[in-house]
Amino acid sequence: AVVANWKEKVTYATLSTTPSPFEILVGNTGQITLTARVQGDTVEDYSFASSNTTYATVNSTTGEVTGVAIGDTNIVVTGSLSGATVQVPISVDVLKYNVTFKDGNTVIKTVQVESGGTVGAEMPANQTKTNYIFNGWIYDDNNTLTPFTSSHIFVKRLREYV
Repeated sequence: AVVANWKEKVTYATLSTTPSPFEILVGNTGQITLTARVQGDTVEDYSFASSNTTYATVNSTTGEVTGVAIGDTNIVVTGSLSGATVQVPISVDVLKYNVTFKDGNTVIKTVQVESGGTVGAEMPANQTKTNYIFNGWIYDDNNTLTPFTSSHIFVKRLREYV
């Protein structure tokens, strides 16, 4: 005898992802977690796709997102049986450092610098103090005081000193 083979239709009470919105840095990865509440016992597979791979890519089966360039896009999650979809807003940015120049406890200037960038023209002017000669800006590099210039490339946090 030949019998009918039925597959239960998947219907959703909710389909959501976390985090949403999703924020990630250029070059970093993060994971989209999917929560699906289904009626019945059917288990559904999901696929993930980026609306714009210029800004973020995603592993189509695992949901791991990689930031590619500064910008915004969506990751679309689709159920294989139901066709249900949810869009996860993705915001890709770069790591930024707030570089604070101090003279003692006095803040002279704070400059925001992107990772891989420099202070450049935002470097504060040489300081003046009665009976002292300004000897430049320095920072603590693993307990070694090191001269700081406007062309210093930021790839980690520094503590600045005068």
